[in-house]
Amino acid sequence: MAMDKSKLALILSKLADGSKNSLLQLSLPSEIIAKILYTARKTIKNKIVYNLGCGTGRFAIGSALLGAKAVYGIDIERSLLDTAKDNMLYSQNLTGIRVSNICNWQLKNALSINEKCDTAIQFPPISNDIKFFAKALEIAKSVYSIHKPEREEELRRLARKYGCILTKDFLHDMTLFIAKS
Repeated sequence: MAMDKSKLALILSKLADGSKNSLLQLSLPSEIIAKILYTARKTIKNKIVYNLGCGTGRFAIGSALLGAKAVYGIDIERSLLDTAKDNMLYSQNLTGIRVSNICNWQLKNALSINEKCDTAIQFPPISNDIKFFAKALEIAKSVYSIHKPEREEELRRLARKYGCILTKDFLHDMTLFIAKS
């Protein structure tokens, strides 16, 4: 079954977003998450995807719904991962797609990851966004990362260091930066 962007946004809108958790800087609307995932769909389908700082797992679950081979949601907050697992099960009930066979949840610091993947998707904490971007560039061939627009020069420098081409797409007051090797 093909999943179009509007259907993906609808499914993601029914999942808990973690907006009541103090560690999350803000919750992205499901339409924005679906737009990012749909932009990334060719680097998600049949690929290994890491969602660094996954929070409640909406990027990870959306990646699984778009046909990822395996998805790893990494976060340091147990309660967020518990919500991600609940969201995963709820999304299965909504769609009939067995994302529990695809999604893997890990309680650890995303900056300690050393495994390689095809694609990294993240909305990193603002206080650590450059370190998250560098980690994603280190482990992934394609990176989709949300940052404030004023970070662009530093992100471009990092992308060049890792031999990646950086492009961008605008999302309200944030920018989606896409790096590909």
